[in-house]
Amino acid sequence: METVRSSLLRLLQLHNFYQHHGVFASSSREDPYFLTCRTIQTVPKPSRQWLNRSDAVWLTLWLAATLLECLRLSWGRQFWSDEIFGWVMARDPSLRHMFAAWRLGADGGGIFYYLTVRAWMDVFGDSALALRMFTAFCMGVALALTWVTSRRWYRLEVVAVSLPFCWFTAHSMLRQMMVGRFYGLLMAAVAGAVLCYCVTAEEVSLSLPKLGAVFAAHCFLVGVHPFGLLYSAAVIAAMIASDVFQRRWRPWLYSAAIAGWWILWPSRAAMSASAAVGKPHFWTTTPVLGDLCDALAFWTDEIQWLGLFILFCIAVRWFIIRRTKRPTQMETVDSPALVIGIALVAVIPALWIVSLHGTSYFVDRYLLPTIIGAALLLCAALERLVPAQRPAWLSWSVGCAVLATAAGTVWGAVWDMPNFYKVPPHSYTSRMASLLPRNVPVVVERVDIFAESIVAEPEISLNYLLDWETVLSPKSLRGEVSGYHEMKNWQISGYYASAIQPSEQFLAQQREFWVVSDPSELWFAHRVQNNPAFTVERVGEFRRESDVETIWHVRRKD
Repeated sequence: METVRSSLLRLLQLHNFYQHHGVFASSSREDPYFLTCRTIQTVPKPSRQWLNRSDAVWLTLWLAATLLECLRLSWGRQFWSDEIFGWVMARDPSLRHMFAAWRLGADGGGIFYYLTVRAWMDVFGDSALALRMFTAFCMGVALALTWVTSRRWYRLEVVAVSLPFCWFTAHSMLRQMMVGRFYGLLMAAVAGAVLCYCVTAEEVSLSLPKLGAVFAAHCFLVGVHPFGLLYSAAVIAAMIASDVFQRRWRPWLYSAAIAGWWILWPSRAAMSASAAVGKPHFWTTTPVLGDLCDALAFWTDEIQWLGLFILFCIAVRWFIIRRTKRPTQMETVDSPALVIGIALVAVIPALWIVSLHGTSYFVDRYLLPTIIGAALLLCAALERLVPAQRPAWLSWSVGCAVLATAAGTVWGAVWDMPNFYKVPPHSYTSRMASLLPRNVPVVVERVDIFAESIVAEPEISLNYLLDWETVLSPKSLRGEVSGYHEMKNWQISGYYASAIQPSEQFLAQQREFWVVSDPSELWFAHRVQNNPAFTVERVGEFRRESDVETIWHVRRKD
């Protein structure tokens, strides 16, 4: 009886030590009884790193950096064509009509995105800057949620280096921070689902509120964007893999996550219409092995070099351990973070393999949420490489690394961002409008210029002509097929329907019109310039980025 009492007292002492000092304290590794308990433990608990004032300071800094970057690069810059597709739907005066347009494929996002950004516009307005600030704010929310998730297992200095480095050096992330699309909200939704996963990873039996939170997180994730289904599946796979690792089975948890997919049923028409935009081919091409390597480094040289450096450090550490023959105990307390990190990063090769057959969706912005997984894996690597108990010189080095990361990422993200990310350039439509008449139809060949101009210059009678035969020409750009379908969906949805009409109908009705042509487009050359029924006169040109657009005045001869 005395032995049982002493054992229980010993376990209670270990519990207090475990909660107050964390599993990474060096003294815990010297206690053989502690190691025995760790060996038989099947559900390891996190070190309970709670947020403090330092966390609040760092989060405030990075959120401010996100918003400042968006503000600096968006100030005075007009809408980009992709942004306009979502903007037109979100500002639809009729909510019922917005639902109908969404089902008809007026844009490719999920219904929860349009409802959320619609509420944002009601508060902050519908300007281009307001829409982009919504994306930047969502990126900040994703960072905060991932920070909370990481701090459940990792020290502050580790998280303060890992997360900002991944957020503010990945070129794909920096590009999307200044674009008013659904990828910021998708990032936040994935981060929310990951946080729910990590909270539930600690418990064998789950309460109804926690199951409800899992259901809501996955429902929202799938309802933000069709690719949310891919990341929801990755999180569910991580749940199952983590439970297999812990030798347990929680079917109610998996069922709650999968039940969130019910949103696919009312979304089936919209997803079908969005998929049809890429038929017979999408604007992307089949990826190669080099694309996979670039994606694993998030198209960023800094992440490539950091990955090689960490592998080198791990190899050196393993070599030193082997030479000194020091006993080690593999820490598995953060196994849930490792599993979800691997599951998210595994989306990259999985999507690459899928894209080798059929339509390719291997695009940087579709892979944006995998940065969350990379950040968690980087935290795990640094936690193991930088000991919690260290000499003073190493503590100073870690502090300098944190400050250097802060200075470097703020400089790169806020002040040193390349200008070629500014798409479209500032106010090019005003230069175009100065060359065009106000009372004569104007045909715009390129979809992006049409969408950007019809919003920025509403006083000009702009038109986009549907010509399926020209679009399918082998000489046409691959993106012309998607542009045709997008404009067709706009027409049937009632968005600028009078400005979108068949080419034959327009040419038969108009005796005089103007054309904004692009050298890469075929319609003007095939239907007008080489047509003996028309005379053409070159009026002028303007520049959009590196492209030179030409303006023509067309008259019918008879």
